[in-house]
Amino acid sequence: MTHETLIEKVKSRYAQADEATLQAVLLTLQDDAFNVSLATPSLPRETATEPAREISKPPLKFVGENPPPEAFRKLSFDERGELKLQLKAQNWQWLEEKFANLHAAWIMVMDGEVIAFDDNLDSYPQVGQIREIGSRYGKRPFIFINDLFIAIEESRFGWHSTVYHNDFYPTVEITLHAQTASLDLVADFDTGASASFVNRDLLVAHKLVETDEELEPDASRHLGQTFKYFRQQFNVEVILPTGEALSRKLSMNCVTKWDDSPFVQINPHRTALAGRDLFLKLQSAILLDFANRRTKITAPEPA
Repeated sequence: MTHETLIEKVKSRYAQADEATLQAVLLTLQDDAFNVSLATPSLPRETATEPAREISKPPLKFVGENPPPEAFRKLSFDERGELKLQLKAQNWQWLEEKFANLHAAWIMVMDGEVIAFDDNLDSYPQVGQIREIGSRYGKRPFIFINDLFIAIEESRFGWHSTVYHNDFYPTVEITLHAQTASLDLVADFDTGASASFVNRDLLVAHKLVETDEELEPDASRHLGQTFKYFRQQFNVEVILPTGEALSRKLSMNCVTKWDDSPFVQINPHRTALAGRDLFLKLQSAILLDFANRRTKITAPEPA
């Protein structure tokens, strides 16, 4: 369209405008330095020759407010567990995305952002570290554990009798040492469990853990049933047939309400489940004698 044609259109469209306004518009259009570029109407989406661009989804956002430390301390242990279950349900997609992208075993969340994480459950923050972070931010951090790192694949072969006919679980004798006490346990040994689990009520009764600690439980599922637990570090000792002791620090999952948990469905007398994490640390050799239903543990061979 030429300038002259455009000027005629302006005169026609703005015929009712006052003379001063019309004159100003015409002078602008007649200026050689003014370049008029008319936009080409866009094609409807269904007739466009170029493929439509995929509309990107908005990033997921974490739902939930970090409470002040004093408010969190007033919650009972069960209330903290229910809060964690609610947060996991509300944010399961967000959590799965973060765990996958960070390859994390655990993450710490503050104001909807991950402020700390690691790919090893051994570094799970202890009570003192959590208190320090809460004091620094003025809020209690949320800590979530990647369920894939505590996955359990139940097997039905062993030394402890189970609810199934002619079925047994291999067992290992371990001793848990805390600052104030020790506890001897006969744990079911399961190579299908990546982590180790223990009855929290038993630990409380033997004073290996305190009931009033500022602990934050997590929640997971096993055999279709939800259970709550917290991470606690112990010195775990195994005595070899030679009398030699193998000992390593290990963070175990201390399960609340153990007698109502899925861990006693197969073996009602179970008090602990030793997973792969313990023996990966000990680097010991294990012989399972099925004929005599015995477990023999030997020291790691020198490199």
